[in-house]
Amino acid sequence: MYVCPPKTARSHRTVPLPRMAVDAMKAHLRDFPADGPEGWIFTAPQGGPVVYTHFMDASWRPAYAKASIAKGTGPHALRHHYASLLIKHGESVKTSPSASATPTRP
Repeated sequence: MYVCPPKTARSHRTVPLPRMAVDAMKAHLRDFPADGPEGWIFTAPQGGPVVYTHFMDASWRPAYAKASIAKGTGPHALRHHYASLLIKHGESVKTSPSASATPTRP
Protein backbone atom coordinates (compact mmCIF):
# COMPACT_ATOMS: atom_id res chain seq x y z
CA MET A 1 0.00 0.00 0.00
CA TYR A 2 1.23 3.46 -0.88
CA VAL A 3 0.03 6.37 1.25
CA CYS A 4 0.66 9.85 -0.05
CA PRO A 5 -0.36 13.41 0.77
CA PRO A 6 -3.80 14.58 -0.39
CA LYS A 7 -4.10 15.95 -3.92
CA THR A 8 -4.89 19.54 -2.88
CA ALA A 9 -4.97 21.76 0.21
CA ARG A 10 -8.79 21.61 0.00
CA SER A 11 -8.54 17.87 0.64
CA HIS A 12 -7.92 18.61 4.33
CA ARG A 13 -11.26 19.21 6.01
CA THR A 14 -12.98 19.21 9.36
CA VAL A 15 -15.95 16.87 9.53
CA PRO A 16 -18.66 17.54 12.10
CA LEU A 17 -19.44 14.45 14.18
CA PRO A 18 -22.34 13.83 16.52
CA ARG A 19 -21.44 13.24 20.18
CA MET A 20 -22.30 9.53 19.76
CA ALA A 21 -19.64 9.15 17.04
CA VAL A 22 -17.05 11.06 19.09
CA ASP A 23 -17.72 8.83 22.09
CA ALA A 24 -17.49 5.70 19.92
CA MET A 25 -14.17 6.88 18.44
CA LYS A 26 -12.76 7.60 21.91
CA ALA A 27 -13.78 4.13 23.10
CA HIS A 28 -12.25 2.54 19.99
CA LEU A 29 -8.95 4.40 20.46
CA ARG A 30 -8.92 3.47 24.15
CA ASP A 31 -9.35 -0.23 23.28
CA PHE A 32 -7.20 -0.14 20.12
CA PRO A 33 -4.70 2.72 20.48
CA ALA A 34 -3.17 4.10 17.31
CA ASP A 35 0.56 3.49 16.93
CA GLY A 36 1.58 7.13 17.44
CA PRO A 37 0.25 10.26 15.74
CA GLU A 38 0.78 8.79 12.26
CA GLY A 39 -0.67 5.38 13.16
CA TRP A 40 -3.75 3.78 11.64
CA ILE A 41 -7.03 4.36 13.48
CA PHE A 42 -8.59 1.20 12.04
CA THR A 43 -6.29 -1.74 11.43
CA ALA A 44 -6.44 -5.18 9.90
CA PRO A 45 -6.49 -8.11 12.36
CA GLN A 46 -2.75 -8.65 11.72
CA GLY A 47 -2.03 -4.92 12.10
CA GLY A 48 -1.41 -2.37 9.39
CA PRO A 49 -4.00 -0.83 7.08
CA VAL A 50 -7.34 -2.39 6.28
CA VAL A 51 -7.30 -3.75 2.72
CA TYR A 52 -10.47 -2.67 0.88
CA THR A 53 -11.21 -6.04 -0.72
CA HIS A 54 -10.74 -7.86 2.60
CA PHE A 55 -13.00 -5.35 4.34
CA MET A 56 -15.68 -5.76 1.67
CA ASP A 57 -15.60 -9.57 1.79
CA ALA A 58 -15.22 -10.08 5.53
CA SER A 59 -17.24 -7.18 6.95
CA TRP A 60 -19.26 -5.02 4.59
CA ARG A 61 -21.08 -7.62 2.47
CA PRO A 62 -22.07 -9.83 5.45
CA ALA A 63 -23.28 -6.74 7.36
CA TYR A 64 -25.42 -5.35 4.55
CA ALA A 65 -26.85 -8.80 3.81
CA LYS A 66 -27.84 -9.18 7.48
CA ALA A 67 -29.36 -5.68 7.47
CA SER A 68 -31.34 -6.44 4.26
CA ILE A 69 -29.72 -3.53 2.42
CA ALA A 70 -29.92 -3.73 -1.35
CA LYS A 71 -27.21 -5.86 -2.93
CA GLY A 72 -24.49 -3.75 -4.49
CA THR A 73 -24.77 -0.91 -1.96
CA GLY A 74 -21.23 0.13 -1.12
CA PRO A 75 -19.57 2.27 1.54
CA HIS A 76 -19.64 5.26 -0.85
CA ALA A 77 -23.42 5.41 -0.36
CA LEU A 78 -22.79 6.33 3.28
CA ARG A 79 -21.21 9.61 2.17
CA HIS A 80 -24.39 10.60 0.39
CA HIS A 81 -26.55 9.51 3.32
CA TYR A 82 -24.37 11.52 5.71
CA ALA A 83 -24.63 14.62 3.51
CA SER A 84 -28.42 14.23 3.41
CA LEU A 85 -28.56 13.96 7.19
CA LEU A 86 -26.44 17.10 7.59
CA ILE A 87 -28.83 19.05 5.39
CA LYS A 88 -31.88 17.58 7.15
CA HIS A 89 -30.50 18.78 10.48
CA GLY A 90 -29.81 22.32 9.37
CA GLU A 91 -26.29 22.33 7.92
CA SER A 92 -25.86 24.43 4.82
CA VAL A 93 -25.73 22.86 1.39
CA LYS A 94 -22.14 24.16 1.12
CA THR A 95 -21.06 22.46 4.37
CA SER A 96 -22.53 19.14 3.36
CA PRO A 97 -20.32 18.37 0.31
CA SER A 98 -17.10 19.43 2.05
CA ALA A 99 -17.89 17.34 5.10
CA SER A 100 -18.61 14.26 3.06
CA ALA A 101 -15.66 14.90 0.71
CA THR A 102 -17.89 15.24 -2.32
CA PRO A 103 -16.18 17.47 -4.89
CA THR A 104 -17.75 20.85 -5.55
CA ARG A 105 -17.25 23.28 -8.36
CA PRO A 106 -15.79 26.73 -7.56
